[in-house]
Amino acid sequence: MTQLYLVGNELVVTGFGLAGVKNVYTATPENIIDVLNDIKNKADIIVVTNELYICAEECIDKIRSSGKLVVGIPDRSGGGGDIISKLIKDTVGFEITSNKSDKQEGG
Repeated sequence: MTQLYLVGNELVVTGFGLAGVKNVYTATPENIIDVLNDIKNKADIIVVTNELYICAEECIDKIRSSGKLVVGIPDRSGGGGDIISKLIKDTVGFEITSNKSDKQEGG
């Protein structure tokens, strides 16, 4: 059975815990690497909030290189777009951009 672990701040961990996620870990920028090292051998999928993801990118890259899936999710600090773009670039080997103009016409 696939083991999913979520690592985030207290608010995110509480919310996911209430939603039924079992393996939730509270972390701070100061201890995120220790938390990731504690769970990396137990988890198949690790979900990390944006703020913590940024603090531990080097450690996350090492975990990914061992075959684990590590996904960043947005939190109050933002995120999402950059992490998704990076995942796509890492997967397909090049960056995907949009040529869509943000200008609105009419009035």
